[in-house]
Amino acid sequence: MPDIDIETLRRLRGRLGEEDPNRPNRGPGARGLEHMARNRRCQRLAAVTLAGASADAAARRLGIAPVSEDASPFAAARGHRFEENLFKDDCERIWRAYARAGLLPADFPHRDDLHEQWIDTEKGTDGRGEFSLPERLRQTEKLLLARARGDLSTPTLILKPRLTVHAGSQQFTIEPDGLIAAPGEPFYRVMEIKSYPDRQGYTSQSKTGSAARQAAVGVVALRQLLASNDLDERLAEATADLIFSNAGSDSPTLTRLPISGETDNIAATLTDAGATVTAVLDAVGAGTLDDPDVLEQLDTFLCSSCSSHCAMFEHCRASAIHQGHPVMLGDQASELLQGFTSMGELIALRDRQATTDDPDRQAVADLLASAHAAFAAAQDDRGYDATVAAGEDEDTGTDEAIPLYAADDADDDREQLEIIA
Repeated sequence: MPDIDIETLRRLRGRLGEEDPNRPNRGPGARGLEHMARNRRCQRLAAVTLAGASADAAARRLGIAPVSEDASPFAAARGHRFEENLFKDDCERIWRAYARAGLLPADFPHRDDLHEQWIDTEKGTDGRGEFSLPERLRQTEKLLLARARGDLSTPTLILKPRLTVHAGSQQFTIEPDGLIAAPGEPFYRVMEIKSYPDRQGYTSQSKTGSAARQAAVGVVALRQLLASNDLDERLAEATADLIFSNAGSDSPTLTRLPISGETDNIAATLTDAGATVTAVLDAVGAGTLDDPDVLEQLDTFLCSSCSSHCAMFEHCRASAIHQGHPVMLGDQASELLQGFTSMGELIALRDRQATTDDPDRQAVADLLASAHAAFAAAQDDRGYDATVAAGEDEDTGTDEAIPLYAADDADDDREQLEIIA
């Protein structure tokens, strides 16, 4: 595998994400990396992310106006207000939330050492300083390494830390909402703050999952830092402290969540980054990702979850519909039909109108033929026909069936629907 340096990735990215020369590309961040990890088979999303751009920028190049996860200005304002309330009065609401959860003593922190127990890397301990991004990164790493080497006097809470996470030869900077280590704990764990309303068992699973995966990116970054300094990476536990809001108020709730699966998924995705970029470079040659035609050359893997996290979803879905791709039958069918690119090919193999020398493809064709025959037999056994399916009563005495499809253009649609059976 060739060495892929930063300049190669910059060339690959081209001007993607930098349409406004006064606004430099900020990279994908933890959210973009966890989005990539949700669909590891999508070469297009991986290429855009690892090149240091975002799916939003790629969607615009493909002619799609992306809808941001934070599109609502009301939601954004509520999020900022929620954070501000958490951080004011020396983070009193955060301390209370941890005390209620039994994760900190009820009288912690003591007023005489309150300022020593937390630090905001954006503003400093006294809230009046303002550090540059490189200074924040150095400060965060200094505190983390000191704690890992046994210095338990470091602050309990680090707000807005800066961390680096490596994906192959690429390096990204991320900013978790916080890192926390209770008195006596050997190391920090990741804290994610969201203004989502906590409805206990009814909390949105997609929002909880997204927050957990973002925290997992932070865990991987912590482990990479420890390993690069010959320290035990197991100090960074695969758990996340998720702070949501109480439904109907701005008071916080706290949930400590195990995220070992999410962490393993993120780590594996980043480990594969070198091979992924090599495959992308082989596919596009001298092309750059700011060219829509180059983006179209890259493989995609459309699945149901894409709609919740990828700005390119609408474009990929429209392409799949236009091509008659089997992925439109759903995730389960898509897994079964890997390697097939058109519904027409499937139908031809199923009906023995085409042949294949590939035993795996023949096995799928045999399975589809068997399912199709079983579906037809079930219709006959139960007396279902087009009349019943259209809502007519079998006992009306009418021999003429009501057609469900227009004769001219619906045969292909009917064939496609029957494949699902």
